[in-house]
Amino acid sequence: MGPGGPLDAIAHEVAEDWRGGLRRVTALDKRPDAVPSEILLHILADFRYRAFTRLPGMRSLLDERRVAEWDRAMAVRDALAKVSYQLPDEDNREPEEALSLPTPQIAVTHNHILD
Repeated sequence: MGPGGPLDAIAHEVAEDWRGGLRRVTALDKRPDAVPSEILLHILADFRYRAFTRLPGMRSLLDERRVAEWDRAMAVRDALAKVSYQLPDEDNREPEEALSLPTPQIAVTHNHILD
């Protein structure tokens, strides 16, 4: 399977999903699909699950053990703030402004009168 194939698309999607959660809790590597090694096994479990459920003929590889690995991976993804991460090398670290969290904004779109 060449570049741009379905496995590449799944790998990119998984990396983006995990990096989105990681961005809130640690500095990221600026390389687009780089992920921390501390959670790589869980990310790979997510990749396998998505590949096995999306690619033709692969669902038979999704046994109970693989589903349990994916369940653990989803628990880790939901608790990313509880993991300690080694920061990327200075040359590969995203700029500090990318780490700041947006402040919540509330926009009033309708005027409601409460009784």
